[in-house]
Amino acid sequence: MPLFHPTREKEVTRAIVSSFLKQFEEYVESDVIIVGAGPSGLIAARDLAKAGVKVLIIERNNYLGGGFWVGGYFMNKFTLRAPAQEFLDELKVPYSPAGEGLYVADAPHACASL
Repeated sequence: MPLFHPTREKEVTRAIVSSFLKQFEEYVESDVIIVGAGPSGLIAARDLAKAGVKVLIIERNNYLGGGFWVGGYFMNKFTLRAPAQEFLDELKVPYSPAGEGLYVADAPHACASL
């Protein structure tokens, strides 16, 4: 018994291209274009979109979050200093104190919450 439904690759490709083109056509004309989907770009886009601005984000990598993913060798943690933990409170991302005014959190969780 097959693990997945026997969908052909051409159907998968058509679905992806069709969906992408529809969304792309919608954003060809935007109020603001943000270059870079790191933390600053994502938060700026979020705040502008909340204000009713039509925003397009362009990112050169195939992932979002920029430097959020940089935590060292197999260490997906990042640190931030007060009062930046208030930003994590807003995103509902858990963090732990790591010293006076210093906090540590999971980078993938924080990035996914942006």
